[in-house]
Amino acid sequence: NAILLNPYGAHVTSVSSAVTRIGLAALRCLAFAVAAEQLAQDHRSAQVRAIASKLWRHSADVAAWSYAFAHHLKTVNPDTAMLAGMMVDIGQFFLLARTAHYPALENNIERFAEFISVWKNPISRSVLEAFELPDDIIDSFDDESLNGGNYPPQTLRDIVRLAVRASDVANPLAPEKPSAPENDSGTEAKPPEFIALLDEARAGKNSILSAICP
Repeated sequence: NAILLNPYGAHVTSVSSAVTRIGLAALRCLAFAVAAEQLAQDHRSAQVRAIASKLWRHSADVAAWSYAFAHHLKTVNPDTAMLAGMMVDIGQFFLLARTAHYPALENNIERFAEFISVWKNPISRSVLEAFELPDDIIDSFDDESLNGGNYPPQTLRDIVRLAVRASDVANPLAPEKPSAPENDSGTEAKPPEFIALLDEARAGKNSILSAICP
């Protein structure tokens, strides 16, 4: 019943109607959001549990921004953008789930963050391939970092990277804020242009985020 998913305001009360309304791509994204939240609460270490919880909130925020940007700019499918955004931290989630088997890493978060920075990209791709996700989603994470991409965003990769920059929740394992988006000539986008887009898409982002994180 979020505005962006149900623009006509016809109240949906049944599961079958909800699935029809939001589509399988969005449903898959919401299912992952629930699973990720459960994973975030399933660690024995309070420290790792806190990190996983923040990482889940970061994923959900990036997913919501991805949907809102795609919906506003009409350059890529919003459902696909939301699913891609939700998968942005999947490699880190997988590695966090393994920390219980390696106490030495769990007790040294700085060292663990360095370990994740090396392995998150190949692990992410392996997990996405195991999920049998579409190639356009897998390929959107195919370079070394999420700090690239063009502005204004035209592709799924650009949308996800812009969403990472816009996220109001820092990735606890990569807390540095990405730089301002770049345009096709390699120069930074004008701040007013980027801020205007954030303002225009924020209401939609909050609507989707409330659906992902009720």
